[in-house]
Amino acid sequence: MKLQIQLVPSGLWGINLRKKLSPTDWRVLSRYVRDSNHHTCEYCGIKQSSIMHCHEEFHYNINVVRSEGIQVLAKLVCVCCTCHAVIHWGRSEATLKRTELSELTSHAIRVNDTTPDAWDFHRAEAKLNWDKANMIVKQWITDYRGLDA
Repeated sequence: MKLQIQLVPSGLWGINLRKKLSPTDWRVLSRYVRDSNHHTCEYCGIKQSSIMHCHEEFHYNINVVRSEGIQVLAKLVCVCCTCHAVIHWGRSEATLKRTELSELTSHAIRVNDTTPDAWDFHRAEAKLNWDKANMIVKQWITDYRGLDA
């Protein structure tokens, strides 16, 4: 699927590049990402001049033996508000109304050109992977070197 749920392990909630940088540096960097993509969402293709977000896409490497994990910054992407809410499905489930979640589901199904059953499977798989990461990992390290690329 092109647009995927990216659940952040609970030990990493609030740990992100936006908070690591000064507010000015984050504004400059996020503006660069949005401008570089012509204010077009990299997932659904919608173009909006003022309401685009800069999303930090991370990969998670887990060492089961050591109960350690590394959050690796993979890239920064330009996303619309709706796709961003799908990506952060866990936060959306906690904060949005049922009708709003239904709209997000419809958006994700449309963007991915998939079926409701396939989307439900993806949601369940994302939650299972999140549960595993939270059970296994006791200590996380964040690697921002992907930003250098």
